[in-house]
Amino acid sequence: MLILCTTLMLAALAGLHMVEEKDTGTLHALRVTPPSVSGLAAYRGGTVSAVTLAYVAAALAISGPFDTRLLPAILAAGLCAGLLTAMIMALLTLVSATKLEAIAHLKIVAMLVAAPPAAAWFIPAPAQYLFAVLPTYWPVKIYWIAIDDGTAWPYALIGTTYCALLLLLLLATINRRLG
Repeated sequence: MLILCTTLMLAALAGLHMVEEKDTGTLHALRVTPPSVSGLAAYRGGTVSAVTLAYVAAALAISGPFDTRLLPAILAAGLCAGLLTAMIMALLTLVSATKLEAIAHLKIVAMLVAAPPAAAWFIPAPAQYLFAVLPTYWPVKIYWIAIDDGTAWPYALIGTTYCALLLLLLLATINRRLG
């Protein structure tokens, strides 16, 4: 849950900042400048993804006994969580017209981010893969597999690719609607 709490906190900050710029007309003004709205969203998404990667890696490293063999999985989970952070930021930008709406949407997003992976923990492995359609499942699953001494790289590859494709879809939607 530490992975998802960090993700949600940073996504809320970045998403509220983007919605504020949308609300004040800054994103509308970007239509006539060389940098596009989707370029700004990609820049913000990349920045918040990098910060999330660092936060998740640091939080997981100091939250308990640190084992260096978990470092690749922690970095992979952090990368996947970073993409998830950018997705939540982009989603808030798309669905919220004002900061007040964004705060209301964040309450819903918080439940959707935390509840499914928590429920997946208690479900056996074959049925657990039903949660794989949710991008919040992947960063947590990568870490779960790694701490159980499993092979985490297939989950990291699938999860990161899936989250990256969803993020590209959201950025294209931002460009189409706002740019």
